[in-house]
Amino acid sequence: MLERTQELIPKIASARARSVGIPCALPIRSELAPSGRRDIWRAKAVARADDPRGSALSDGIPARPFPVQAADRVVLLTRDCDVGRIAASTLAARFPGLAVIVEDPVSRLSLLRGRVKRLGLLHVTGQLGFMIFQRIQQRAAGARIAQIANATGMNARWPLDRAPIRVRSVNALECTEHLRRLDPRVILVVGTRIIGKNVLRTFDVPFVNYHAGITPKYRGAHGGYWAKVAGDAANFGVTVHLIDAGIDTGDVLYQARLTPGAHDNYSTFPYLQLAAALPLLERAARDAIAGRLVAQKVDLPSRLWSHPTLWGYVWAGLRQGAW
Repeated sequence: MLERTQELIPKIASARARSVGIPCALPIRSELAPSGRRDIWRAKAVARADDPRGSALSDGIPARPFPVQAADRVVLLTRDCDVGRIAASTLAARFPGLAVIVEDPVSRLSLLRGRVKRLGLLHVTGQLGFMIFQRIQQRAAGARIAQIANATGMNARWPLDRAPIRVRSVNALECTEHLRRLDPRVILVVGTRIIGKNVLRTFDVPFVNYHAGITPKYRGAHGGYWAKVAGDAANFGVTVHLIDAGIDTGDVLYQARLTPGAHDNYSTFPYLQLAAALPLLERAARDAIAGRLVAQKVDLPSRLWSHPTLWGYVWAGLRQGAW
């Protein structure tokens, strides 16, 4: 769920693309994955048109007043990166009462220690080498990212009519207190750290996560990229799912599969995937509010993936064309 922050183009939506259209991102096939068992989340859907809250969405920073109704009581948990800002600006246009809670990044030292413990020093050294390379790759892909943003109307700025609420962590007490105050009908999650069991148990509303891959086959980091490495083009896509105690193991709500173009790579995949996922996140929020959210088990093998190493990335590029 936690991916490396994408900090590239502060004004991505206003950048001029070098060519028109985004045929390589099409076709996008949105679907409920085939399954036998279905669980229905019966969300509370009683409107409270007279709810007085909503005139301020952040600590001490007033936002423009807007009506708070059942359909508006949506909270987005995210982090400060392109993906988080794009999700916030897009969803704010769909839900006037959207509240955005932004967590601080996990310390790099803490991340490295955890990875070394799980994967070993050599593997993590290779990942660090790849991260340095990927910064260069992302700058080189700037024109393509701008093209995707322009073609899909994505804007990497926080909504202008409300200030995001800043918290240390989605698992911190301050975040829980904000969620109690906002009393959401549904909580959308884009790019945060793993949400703890205590937080999940505190609220009787669905937590809905966006994952950049087809679950459960490509859980963890960069699922679309790993599908390319595996030669599994049919499972390059995105998943919107309920959050449970595992890592991207929750029951699936919606999935979309798409086809990247020849000029797309590791650095452009997240933008193509987010463009496909945002309509699904909106649909999930509306279904949750209406009490018709349907989740399914997906009959696919389950595996957790991590960031590539530099040598692994080069090898997969040369052998599979997965750049």
